[in-house]
Amino acid sequence: IGMVCRKLQEKRSQNQQTTKVNAFPKEDVIDVIIVDCGLPKKDIGWFHLMQFLDMSNINVRAVVEPFYLDKAKCPQPPQSFLDLVSVLQDLDVKCVKSLGQLDPCQRQTLCV
Repeated sequence: IGMVCRKLQEKRSQNQQTTKVNAFPKEDVIDVIIVDCGLPKKDIGWFHLMQFLDMSNINVRAVVEPFYLDKAKCPQPPQSFLDLVSVLQDLDVKCVKSLGQLDPCQRQTLCV
């Protein structure tokens, strides 16, 4: 995950020099919430997340991970997951354990 996250951070920082990512999406941008992301490089949710983050017409609003973000179910999440959460937070993507923790969607949003 380290290389993928570094490349993603570099790309986002270059983009942020000219435009603000996720600030005020255009009408042709789709909001997306990833549900059940799983572990980096092991689960399909993570794979889809990486694809969506690479697309300019997608605004990844949040990642919902009911297992690894729940201290009762997973008291010690794997370091690769913690690294992913850190990168996502740097990109202003919320990471929560349930959909109920998110603010109501203000526009149509795709949950994957």
